[in-house]
This record gives sequence, C-alpha cells and structure tokens, in this order.
Amino acid sequence: MLDRYLWGDVRRISPEAPVPVVCQTSQSERPGGAANVVANLIGLGAQVAVAGFAGSDANGACLLALLQELSANTDAVVRVAGRPTTTKTRIVSGHQQMLRLDWEDATTPFSAEDVARLLKGVRQQLSSRPSAAILSDYAKGVLSEPVCRAIVAEARELRIPVLVDPKGRDYTKYTNATVITPNKLELAVACDVSPDHVEELLEAAERLRQRLNLDFLLFTRGQEGVSMVEAGRAFHIPAVAKRVFDVSGAGDTVIATVAAGLAAGLDHIEAVHLANVAAGVVVGKVGTVPIERDELLEALSTEHTLSQHNKICSDPAKSLRPDVMVTEDDGAGNARPAKSMTSKTEQDQAPISYFDPPGNK
Repeated sequence: MLDRYLWGDVRRISPEAPVPVVCQTSQSERPGGAANVVANLIGLGAQVAVAGFAGSDANGACLLALLQELSANTDAVVRVAGRPTTTKTRIVSGHQQMLRLDWEDATTPFSAEDVARLLKGVRQQLSSRPSAAILSDYAKGVLSEPVCRAIVAEARELRIPVLVDPKGRDYTKYTNATVITPNKLELAVACDVSPDHVEELLEAAERLRQRLNLDFLLFTRGQEGVSMVEAGRAFHIPAVAKRVFDVSGAGDTVIATVAAGLAAGLDHIEAVHLANVAAGVVVGKVGTVPIERDELLEALSTEHTLSQHNKICSDPAKSLRPDVMVTEDDGAGNARPAKSMTSKTEQDQAPISYFDPPGNK
C-alpha cells in the first residue's frame, strides 16, 4: 500500500465547522504496509523481491516507483485494472496526525486469474531459495486461506522459514509457518483472552503455537516490550524506546528485523532482541519510517551491546545481507543477512527475563 503525508501548520479553527484549518506546506509518499516491510529489510542491507497486488492507477505507479528506487525486485507485483491501490493519506501538523483518509477496496474478491498470476510470481521468487519469506497480512483480501496455505507449503517444502504478521481472529491459515508476530491485542482477540494479564497471554500463546505447529511465537506489548514462547521456554525483553512519536509501522520493523536476524544465522532470542531494539528506534520518528542499518548499530551500541556491533561491522563479508521473501495484502520481499551477532555469553548479558513456559509448572 502507499502511505501519503500532507504536512502543514494549524493557525486557526475553520469558521465552517469546529475543525482545525491545516495550511499545507509539503507532501510526501512512502512505501506502506508490506512495502514498508520491504523498506525495512532494504534499510538493513537486504536484497528484496516483492509480491502482491497494486491497482493500475497513479498511486500504484507511485508505489512501484518508490519500491524500484529502493532497488526492490517488483517482478511479482500484479497490477489489477479497475481496483484502487490501497492508499492511506495522513494530514499532519507538527508531530500530530490530524486525520487519515483511506482509499481502498478490501471487500471485492480478487479474480481467480489474478490470484493465479500472484501465486505464479511467488513460486518463481521462492525457486531462487531466499533465506526467509514474510507474509504481511493487512486484511485487504490478498492473503486468503488458500493463498496462505499454498505459500507456506511451498516455502516449507524448500526449507525456507516463513514469518507471518497476522490479522483477524482465525489464524489457522498460517498453520506450519515458522513464527507469527501479533501484537498483544491481536493475540488476545485471536485467543479470546484478556490483553491485560501476561500469564493468560503466555498460556494462550503457547497453546496457539502448538495448535499451528509454529517453531516460536512472539507478541509485541507496546511500552512493555516483547514476549516470546517456543518449545520448552518463554522470555520477555523490556522496551528500549526513549521517546515515542508514532507507532505506525513498528510491527513492520519487528518482523523485518526478525527475518533479517534469522537469515543472518541468529537464534530466535537473538533475532527478537535485535527487533526489539529496532522497534525502539522507529517509534521515535514521525510517520512510517523504516529502520536503517547504521541507526540499529548505534542503538545496539547505546544498549551496551558493543560485541554485537563489532561483529557486524568488523567484517564486511558478514554485514547484514538478507535474502527474505515477503507477501502481503499488497506486497512481499526477499533478503540475506550475516552470521550470528551474539555469542551465548553475550546473550546472557542482555536485559532478558526468562521464566518457565506454560505447562512446565
């Protein structure tokens, strides 16, 4: 999807209605949705291929141009005639979002022909054996159950890890993925538990992980950080953000950084720790802004993880170069990063809380 920003100043209230008058000073466009996942991966040094739908309209052309400027491979993006490219227009004054206008069609099903073209493009990209595949679901109608099951089956057959940013109440279409990354509210809704009780969320997360046959499940908890469950253990990492201006796009940064970390050879905990640091960086920006490799390195250094910093920087051959494949309700990408960035000893020094997983009591 396309994110458009109309920037301006508020100096008075409209005489026509009790609303502020925004005097527009500039306009900008950025990749949004799954395209923002792609932007994050490229910011980390990844080579990315994108798959998804875009309309045959000016906004679709703008989105593809932005992705191509980032050097993303857009061969698998299907242009659909008569359907608008999902576009979110935000009116912003200072650091405050005043209004958001959405232009989309999330109710009309895509034709069987369009879906077949999409899956053909995805299979072609998977045949190149990317280091990971990401399904970035924004509930716009692209990632239906048949599409999800087909992509997951194809990727796992090729031993490609599949990461999913899920949507909706029913997660069964993501069965056999490697990991899903809901926020705590999404997890609570999907599991019918309270989002305010950590123990209930952890138990629900472990039950869901087992039911979907996932390797691990992580869920973000806003200012409380991120928690993860996998077979035999669970852990929590506190948030590291020093200031929060805008949380839009933070979930995209999390799944992109986890994918990059796994592709680099990190274990689950190390990859999630890296993603938590990256999310702390992007929420300090205004609008949907991806993480950049240098920013992440600086943040890691600030968090007293110089050992990770040195391992990434010291050898150019080991810099983050992911090969990840992403698919969404409007896009997908590929990337290939480095080797493990932390030793087990260094990992133990990180601010991570370990506890017994549900069922081990």
